[in-house]
Amino acid sequence: MSIKPHQYDLPVHYQGQLIDTNFDRQASLTQLSALGTENGYQHLWLLATANLAKDKAANKLAKVTWLNDNGHFYTHSTLVNTNFNNATNEQMLFTQLGANDPDMNLRQQQSFIHRVNATNHTYVSVMEPHGEYNPSKEYTLEATSNIAGLIHHQQAELEAVQIRFTDGQQYLLAINHADNAVTQETQSVISVNGVQYPFSGRAELLDIKESK
Repeated sequence: MSIKPHQYDLPVHYQGQLIDTNFDRQASLTQLSALGTENGYQHLWLLATANLAKDKAANKLAKVTWLNDNGHFYTHSTLVNTNFNNATNEQMLFTQLGANDPDMNLRQQQSFIHRVNATNHTYVSVMEPHGEYNPSKEYTLEATSNIAGLIHHQQAELEAVQIRFTDGQQYLLAINHADNAVTQETQSVISVNGVQYPFSGRAELLDIKESK
């Protein structure tokens, strides 16, 4: 636990071509600058920024979709915290490795960084592979994400992520953070939407049920 705000950065490195985001990006069109001056940030070109907290919708998802070099699409969906008073407190930064490199031998690795300024923060994200692009046969299949929503639940040492798909199917990823969770024989029980879900071990993926 923290008693004062910190900057939290969670990077996702990806290979391939950026396809789409469900939020507006402000790209650097004519001049690039380094993301920082030390700790490795000086080697990252800042390509674009996005203010994720601009939209105050509850349980908003920030989605980034790219076409991987293997011909499949990937979408990273992350839950945006809507409780911040300052709209600049949650951003997505798009970067490329190569700044401050006089020998020009750094890999041109791309990434996006979810930046949050807060006392404490829990990142809740899903990495979703989907679809296919075949340039030789000239077809594209399922290029868009099927994740419709994420809800985070926390009950002491028990945690759960509710995952909802566009077809209505829902799953619950239940997690036990207790030290003895891996070896314990008894079941843990987490309550979500009035329904109790028993599970064993560190984590388990469950079908979700609607409350009666």
